Amino acid sequence: MNVLDVLSTIEKEQNIRILFACEAGSRAYGMSQVDSDYDIRFIYIQPIKSYLSLGNAKETYTLIKGGLDIQGWDIRKALLLAHKSNASLFEWALSSIPYVRDDLFSSYFLEEVYPSFSIKVLAYHYLSLTTKNVAQFKEKQKINFLYHAVRCALMLELLVEQKVTSIQLAQLTKQSNYFSESDYCLLKQWKQQGAVSNELASSLLQKIIQVIEATSPQLQGLITSKPHIKALEKLFHELLEVD
Repeated sequence: MNVLDVLSTIEKEQNIRILFACEAGSRAYGMSQVDSDYDIRFIYIQPIKSYLSLGNAKETYTLIKGGLDIQGWDIRKALLLAHKSNASLFEWALSSIPYVRDDLFSSYFLEEVYPSFSIKVLAYHYLSLTTKNVAQFKEKQKINFLYHAVRCALMLELLVEQKVTSIQLAQLTKQSNYFSESDYCLLKQWKQQGAVSNELASSLLQKIIQVIEATSPQLQGLITSKPHIKALEKLFHELLEVD
């Protein structure tokens, strides 16, 4: 599939310009299968008149069709969420599968905005997702919940240690003090089969609990800084080419 052609078509049909696009699902996490969807996420900018009209500029775009799961955020929405240290934007910046990178936006976003995200906000986000997915796995016994619980626990652990440089599970497990590369390989194997052994599930749940117990006391002391709204506004104006 030619993703760039798909994105180009969206630009023409929606009268937008895509500033940043990447893979954000199982392919980006290194957990994809042959028939996995393309989970494409992008940030776009509209003609300046859209931001000056009496109505609200369209903030999102969604297309789910034929193996494509595409979602886009308007630049204004994306920058306001960046100010709040949004976890999705944090992961997009770490994606190893970029499709589009506008020079001005990407250089500023990747070099200035993303590094200033609040570690504390992100850590609490992944703690919440970890506990939520553990509870859902225990209730429904579906492998996807366990997979996401492990993924979020890894992000939580490495955020606290300020070592997050990737969202790929293979890379995260190499840096982890609790999970191993064999955990990643077995989890990927069982995910492809759609089930998990009781032995592996028990082992992974125990390690997740260890991560939560080790990191929870440290969360209050984490960095709370966040991207400054004036700097984000300056970038917004530069992209719109207005003074």
